[in-house]
Amino acid sequence: MALILGELQTNALKHGALRSDHGRIRISGSRHGNALSLRWAEDCGFEVTPPSETGGGVQLINRLGGAGGTPPTINWSKRGVVIEFDLRCAD
Repeated sequence: MALILGELQTNALKHGALRSDHGRIRISGSRHGNALSLRWAEDCGFEVTPPSETGGGVQLINRLGGAGGTPPTINWSKRGVVIEFDLRCAD
């Protein structure tokens, strides 16, 4: 979880919602059995264009973010990215 959230924070500082004082990030989550579902939603405060290429962060999210059994999703809105991913929890 720390690796994924660290990657998301770094990208938000460089390119996204944390790049300006007007941006906001909302993190929410829920537990379903032994899976923790997390949602990272950015509102940059301005219109954004999705990147034309993906980097190592997307690979990290795809590898680690499906550990709860559901593949992660990365969706772009006009004002930022929304990423949902699952992690395994201990009982």
